[in-house]
Amino acid sequence: MRGHEIYLALTVVAILFILTRRWMLPRFRILVLIISVVVLGFMRHELPSIHCIVEGAFSRAALEFVKLPMLYKLGLAFLPALFFGRVFCGYVCPKGAAQELVYIRKIGLEIPPKLDRALRLLPWVSLGALIAFPLWLDYRFWTDLDPFLWLFQWHGHTPGLILLGILVPLSLVVCRPFCRYLCPMVPIFRVMTRLAPLRRRSDLDKCRSCKTGVKSCDYHV
Repeated sequence: MRGHEIYLALTVVAILFILTRRWMLPRFRILVLIISVVVLGFMRHELPSIHCIVEGAFSRAALEFVKLPMLYKLGLAFLPALFFGRVFCGYVCPKGAAQELVYIRKIGLEIPPKLDRALRLLPWVSLGALIAFPLWLDYRFWTDLDPFLWLFQWHGHTPGLILLGILVPLSLVVCRPFCRYLCPMVPIFRVMTRLAPLRRRSDLDKCRSCKTGVKSCDYHV
């Protein structure tokens, strides 16, 4: 299968999981995450890099990014989000999947709520940089900073390699740190998820004290 066909297949599977409530069975989702990382990431060296596509669209070379393959990836990420929420983040993206799979819950750090809320503002700063740098300086800031180029394609820029060196150990104790606190696409997906009519919902009245289900429903982002 080609890369775009695998993206489509994982998206369809994720939507079926949500519609049939199989997302309640963690092993099904873990299997999808493994496929995303192993097949898309390490075997196909495929990176969705939605933020890099959006960033490129604001640069002087915008026409290079407004092409069918780029629009296809954007469509797979954003269209399901309009109805089902963060399907792309929670199931398809190999970047988020890799972070989640290495997370060790037993040694996981509990981020203080106030600090967590403050750090969750950083993606908005990232989104601003994503637009401002290419628009005014013609500099694709996030393309240079993307750490997952080194992980899945074994090349990239020095800032990205440094960031990867920080994320790898951090991901062991904080689930999806890049997604939660840095990814510039997260603010867009958060807004779309709140408006999505078929998004995953938690029944807080039936929730047990552990709150594990509530946390997992947000894909940790």
